[in-house]
Amino acid sequence: MPPLPLAYPEDSIVYGLADTTRRSYQWLIGDALMACPLYGDDYAITNTRDVYLPTGTWIDYDTGKQYTGPLTLESFEIPMYKIPLFVGGTGIVMEEIDHRLKARIYPVNTNIETTLYGKDGKKLSIIRINNPDWNNPEITDTTSNSEVSFSMVRHAYQFDIVEGHNYIIN
Repeated sequence: MPPLPLAYPEDSIVYGLADTTRRSYQWLIGDALMACPLYGDDYAITNTRDVYLPTGTWIDYDTGKQYTGPLTLESFEIPMYKIPLFVGGTGIVMEEIDHRLKARIYPVNTNIETTLYGKDGKKLSIIRINNPDWNNPEITDTTSNSEVSFSMVRHAYQFDIVEGHNYIIN
């Protein structure tokens, strides 16, 4: 869970975010999720923060609204019921749902690869995004050379992951 200065060392703006005046405490969860919680000594009396989005495409996890950074969302509302997350970076997220591994591919990047690891720290799968048509993507299990069915869930293309299999999104 690196803070933004470690993830974006070339971006001078990320170095002044987390202080007692601005209170923009943000960090990454993996290589695709950015947490931006309502944190600081005023959290009980406010529901907004300035949220900085580094270079790239970012999607509000709750609403699906897309933003292009670098951009500061001034006085961005973070009410108690909102999940304070943005998806960017690789746009590849792995979740365990009902004891099954799922990949969620958010349309924020067109040419990237990431390695997913299991709870034991061993390599599980490699997922590559290869310039897909985001209106009609194709997902292929390159290990079995078969097409993978997917559905739209939370503004992303979601599919089951088979441990040890690799995938490409075209």
